[in-house]
Amino acid sequence: MRKILLATTSLVAMSVTAAQADLSISGSYEFGYYQTSAGTNSTGSDGNITFSGTGASENGVTYSVVANNGIHNGTVEDAYLQMAGDFGTLRLGFTDSMVDTNDGVLGKSQFVYGMNDISTEIDMDTNGVNDETVAAFHYQSAELVPGLTAYGTAIPNGVTGYGIKYSNDLATVIYQIAGGGGTDQTLVGVGFNVGGFGINAGSLESTTAAVKTTTSDFAVSYSFGDIGIVAGQIKQGAKSYDSVGATYTIAPGVGLVVENYAEDDGTTETSGTGAWLTVSF
Repeated sequence: MRKILLATTSLVAMSVTAAQADLSISGSYEFGYYQTSAGTNSTGSDGNITFSGTGASENGVTYSVVANNGIHNGTVEDAYLQMAGDFGTLRLGFTDSMVDTNDGVLGKSQFVYGMNDISTEIDMDTNGVNDETVAAFHYQSAELVPGLTAYGTAIPNGVTGYGIKYSNDLATVIYQIAGGGGTDQTLVGVGFNVGGFGINAGSLESTTAAVKTTTSDFAVSYSFGDIGIVAGQIKQGAKSYDSVGATYTIAPGVGLVVENYAEDDGTTETSGTGAWLTVSF
């Protein structure tokens, strides 16, 4: 990441009185090759570049403007204003919901890649409007007590999601709820990590028109040096997704990812193997 000092005049539009601000530029790109049990070979890519301009006011509040753009398809993925201070962090604009930002403890989040169609993540897109395509309110508190934070997202179309997270040196636990658009969702996730060995699990209950669906996941991981290994499963009724994968850090910011998966949608079983080269800066 490189930083460029901006002149004082560039802060006038933000009404910040600091003498200077930082413009940070970061990004990543990945290219993958994979083969499925159907005998088809495919390639794929994904990437983004993020610009973040930040300045601090005299009262200690930090103001940032963030723009994240997909460099593989030329689309804007995030664009928001952020204010952070003793009160916590407030984001206004187009970006991931706070429930999405805080669900890294889930088993599926540990998979080295994950080409699955089922997920334990709360889906804020419950009425056809995705949280990243509507300017919304996103808030995360400072620590209420050591290790405990609360957070939430409110989208003008009536979809809301809230959660709490507790973390210490050994474990992280989350509890999240979301509603609006005819779907109610409840998520519980927990993770433990000791000496590079981790166990993570999550359970999502989603109810639409009185029909309840339960999705669960788990993952076991171990990292040593530049190598990481993860194995896990996602289960939803007759559907399942199994993953075994490994990561290797080639150099700072450069990695190799390999995954073997098997997926059963209840009627058809498929499997495949993929490898991805990732670069970030």
